Amino acid sequence: MPFYAKDIMSDKLITLHPELSCKEATEVFTVNKISGAPVVDNNGVLIGVVTMQDLMKAEIDIPYEADYFSQSQLNRMMGEEGFYVIPSEGFVSDYMTREVYTAYPSTPVETLANTMYDHKIHRIIIV
Repeated sequence: MPFYAKDIMSDKLITLHPELSCKEATEVFTVNKISGAPVVDNNGVLIGVVTMQDLMKAEIDIPYEADYFSQSQLNRMMGEEGFYVIPSEGFVSDYMTREVYTAYPSTPVETLANTMYDHKIHRIIIV
């Protein structure tokens, strides 16, 4: 039995605005226990995606690892006091990825997986 995006997607959509500060974005991620979110403009139009890793890359050098939840990756992503290292200045718009991959609820999971693997991405926004 095939699976589709609608079978695995989250129905609790949390979006960010480009003018949100990095600190505020990190708070949204932490409170909602998520690691990234779509970025929308004031009209609700999708303009990007930003992740915790995007914010942390600005402060420390984090090489790409397929398993970004590995212990070595988490150690690099944490500051000396056990907090995520995030930019002290800047906004979501400074760090978001503008090239967003989208799919439909009817897209097969296999297609999603292949797209993620081919483009080394961790998110596809279902529209």
